[in-house]
Amino acid sequence: MSQKHMITTMGEKGQVEIPQRIIKVMGLGAKTQLVMTYKDGAIIITKASISTAGYDLENIFKQMDAKNLQISDEEIKKEIKEYRKSIRN
Repeated sequence: MSQKHMITTMGEKGQVEIPQRIIKVMGLGAKTQLVMTYKDGAIIITKASISTAGYDLENIFKQMDAKNLQISDEEIKKEIKEYRKSIRN
């Protein structure tokens, strides 16, 4: 799909309805995780993927390195296990 501009309205609770055409083209459905980025006055919404998760982890580790923070392999495994459990529910 080439770049298209579509107008939608935000509801009272801050929810935004994604146009049906975009849902179909991007293969979105219930529980699909989306990444929202705010940049230069624009909100960019992308479908979450392994690559976006990797990018987030890379940034987290850079921030940890800058603050000289360390995390053990056991802590990482525990967090991964808890995350996997949370997405199954």
